[in-house]
Amino acid sequence: MARVHGAGLSEFDTLTLSDDATRQGALRFIGEDGEIISGHRAPVPNLMQLDALRASAAKIEQRREISSEELRQLANAGSSMGGARPKANVQDRDALWLAKFSSPGDQSPVERIEVATLQLARECGLRAPDARLMLESSNHPVALIRRFDRRARRRVPYFSARTALDRSGSEQGSYTEIAEAIRMISKAARADLHELWARMTFNVLVTNTDDHLKNHGFIYADDGLWRLSPLFDVNPQAERHRYLKTAIIEGEPFEASLDLAVAAAEFFDLTQNEARRRAREMASLIANRWRPLMRQFGIGGEDLKTLADAFEHREAEKALSF
Repeated sequence: MARVHGAGLSEFDTLTLSDDATRQGALRFIGEDGEIISGHRAPVPNLMQLDALRASAAKIEQRREISSEELRQLANAGSSMGGARPKANVQDRDALWLAKFSSPGDQSPVERIEVATLQLARECGLRAPDARLMLESSNHPVALIRRFDRRARRRVPYFSARTALDRSGSEQGSYTEIAEAIRMISKAARADLHELWARMTFNVLVTNTDDHLKNHGFIYADDGLWRLSPLFDVNPQAERHRYLKTAIIEGEPFEASLDLAVAAAEFFDLTQNEARRRAREMASLIANRWRPLMRQFGIGGEDLKTLADAFEHREAEKALSF
């Protein structure tokens, strides 16, 4: 955005120069004339433009020469979503999708893994957005994740758990604090509490270490109430030191521990026996399905071997023994 609009952009400049049509969140910006402020009014790119967007993203990451038009299109298509990885919004009929590109510096097929893991989450009974691979026969496929903050082209207000807990910057939090927020603002608190506990446990079982507060959120229901948003940004990592970005219990260590998850069950309106049974069921399904799903999405050989430590570990064995 700085290359397109000039250096020295303020936070307000960055907000208002983002494309309103693809903006995420619960706020819109309106000028003195009553018109919505938007930095870009051209149509959102479509699926036919994916390959070109992918090529532009690679040029920017590699600091290669890129045309002003390519730069402008990518800044407009992807600037509002944040995050470290290259991405863009694309339209497919009435649905808005987030296209996540592979990076030249990737050490593993990140996009394939994310789409496969979201499918695994759905099979575990978790609420996850539709996801699919595009350009899957290439060495650099694109993960398409359907935007859950849109319904038939209408936006659904959204805010992150970081906002719900009134944290800023890199301040951390806990799942039990998110559970407390759910009790206060959710239209279906018990269902959302059970869902959050299951996601927390799923993160432990698949070694998702990117579960920071901005990767949990709420979408608007009605009557001033909200619902826990679908699961997103789940990225298994074969980590030797198993820690979460969001602690299971406020004030406790950030360990990826099923003992802590079971101990926390009452905060999520579950008994410890119910928690153990749910963890055992998820662990059994994951043990049987993670390899077939990864292969289904094109992951094999050394990549599959490397990934094994994310799914086959002491906590998974513990869950199976519950």
